[in-house]
Amino acid sequence: MTRDVARFDRVASSFNAPVVLGLDPGFSFLGAAVVEIQPRGERVLALELVRTAKESKKRQVLAADDNVRRAREICASLQAIVSDRKPVLFACESMSFPRNSSVAAKMALGWGVVAAVAQLNGIPIVQVSPQSMKKRLCGVHNATKEQLEEALVARYGEKIIKLFDGPKGQREHPMDALGAIVACLESEPCRMARMMVTA
Repeated sequence: MTRDVARFDRVASSFNAPVVLGLDPGFSFLGAAVVEIQPRGERVLALELVRTAKESKKRQVLAADDNVRRAREICASLQAIVSDRKPVLFACESMSFPRNSSVAAKMALGWGVVAAVAQLNGIPIVQVSPQSMKKRLCGVHNATKEQLEEALVARYGEKIIKLFDGPKGQREHPMDALGAIVACLESEPCRMARMMVTA
């Protein structure tokens, strides 16, 4: 199942400030975070998860066809977010390269969708590695998912937990997307977005 587009209306933008879309690209789970860039600091507007699942073997759907169907679902959901929020930037956790070739191929499919949506909408992409993100937020490269979430709650407050209404065990994906934004705040595109507010 894909995300419910209406969920992104739960916290509205306060003014015409630039919005950054954080992404933790994946195939089964794609984490998303919507953040408004303010003159000083940021405001977290939404944490969401795009989910896709493979078809049951009982339906006898070819794996290749099923992967295309799932990629199209991700594309439709991501495009809906872009149309909804009109982000000026994608801040993404960069792709890892697992040894399992099937997992790597599915991750590449997810990333291909992200790159295509960005290209079609003229949105630049800034990437940060998982290790660099953990170092930026927690001070160590090998921080746990729990430590990363604690750092984000310390920065933005407990209220961000309530923005995600999915299972707790899946919250790591939108939290990683939010972490990618924080880790990319000093990038040139993010600094330019901040200048759009203060100009």
